[in-house]
Parts: sequence; structure tokens; C-alpha cells
Amino acid sequence: MLENQSTGKANKDYQKASLFLKGVDSDWNSLVTRVGKCNIKISSDLLPWQSMIKSIIFQQLSPAAASSIYKQFLFFFGNKFPNSYLLLNSDRMEIKACGLSLNKLNTIIKISEMAHTGYFPNREELQRMTEEEITNKLINIKGVGEWTIKMLMIYNLGFMNIMPSSDLAVKNNYQKLKKTKKPLTTKELSLTAEDWHPYKSIAAWYLWQL
Repeated sequence: MLENQSTGKANKDYQKASLFLKGVDSDWNSLVTRVGKCNIKISSDLLPWQSMIKSIIFQQLSPAAASSIYKQFLFFFGNKFPNSYLLLNSDRMEIKACGLSLNKLNTIIKISEMAHTGYFPNREELQRMTEEEITNKLINIKGVGEWTIKMLMIYNLGFMNIMPSSDLAVKNNYQKLKKTKKPLTTKELSLTAEDWHPYKSIAAWYLWQL
């Protein structure tokens, strides 16, 4: 029952966000109408530290290549996401052989160590933190950048007002939406995204659909 209530609330929030974005201007109205209702898939089946590892696997790769590596990673661990003990006690070169770079492997091991020792915040702790607090807590992990942290906040924690301003697809697709020739900088997108407050995450999702 609680899960159904949570899903119902999320759907209502997404509906409000879609209506809000349609009212930004005619371009946004056209995009939201064309894409239809927002259906962001929140990966709440993964713990936050696990979700961050998934984002590490996916970063700087095409969706197809990243999905292939992620499937091999899960297959290595019996087709389910491993706990921190299993990750830390498995052969690291065999994990790397799933298609990971050495840098990504080292980051994954570091996140697993933080989870195992209790240093990585749990979901309840993260839900009580601001975007800035979460970023400050996690940004010093080698191999973790702001994009990865924002993916955690959007797709695992369900924050609705996060703008991944450095995301190339978001920048390119906004340029396409507005039919401008000049590419947007990260700073320019951050400023523009203030018009989408408090639904920046939903705006990013719609731009990813373009």
C-alpha cells in the first residue's frame, strides 16, 4: 500500500511538472506534448552507493556500450547487484574484465569501501541533505564528478529540481529545441534552468527524450 501511495504521489508530481513546463513557452509546450507524460524510472531497488556505481559504469560511454558492460558486471555477480562485502572480496581483475577501465574499477572499489565502513550516507540521510551538502560529501571521491552525483539525486533519490548542466545531451538538445546555432555553455544552461525551477530534473528528462 505504501509503495502504491508513493507511486501515486510521484505521478501527480510529474503531472504538475509537465503542466508547468508546458507553460514556459511554445517550444516547451510542443516538446512536452510530443513526448507525453513523464515516466522517470527511479532505481529505488538499488541502494544509493550501488546506484552511484551504476552511474560510474555508464559515465562517458554510449548507452549501448554502457548497458553491455553493466550486464556483464551483473552476470559476474550472479545477475544481481553485489553487496559491498562481495565486491571487495572478488578478484578485481576479473571485475575489470567486464569492460571497466582501471580508473572506473578503482572508483567502484572506493565507493564499496565507503559503503562497507558506513561512511557512504544511506538513503534516509541523503534525503535530508541539500544538493550542495550531497555534492560536498561525495565530490572528493576520486572518479566521481558532479554529473555522477546529479544522476544519483535524480534517478535514485528522486529529487525533482536537479539540473545536470554539464550533460552534453541536455545542452545539445536544448540548443535543438530553441533552434539556435551557438552551443550553450554549462554556465549558460545553469542560468537558463532557473526558469524551470522547481522541476529542473523533469526538464532534463524531457530534453533527454528529444
